[in-house]
Amino acid sequence: MTVVIEQDQIAAIGPGNKVKAPAGSRSVDGRGEFLIPGLWDVHVHVHAFAAESGGKTWMYPLSLVNGVVGVRVMWGPEDASAMRV
Repeated sequence: MTVVIEQDQIAAIGPGNKVKAPAGSRSVDGRGEFLIPGLWDVHVHVHAFAAESGGKTWMYPLSLVNGVVGVRVMWGPEDASAMRV
């Protein structure tokens, strides 16, 4: 398969005999590898990490370098467990 990326977006995907890379483009041999657009972490407690690090949210850059491009933040008050019945 060939994947063409233009201006940080996927422009074309298809078999190598049908989709050709533009002249002068950089080629990456991904045989035997996987290509995914990005991972999502759908259970994140940002406020807990921010509290530990003095309000700095270091979690986002760390997630990004590990392939996580989106998160679903599980907001709630710190005493949320007190609301259990």
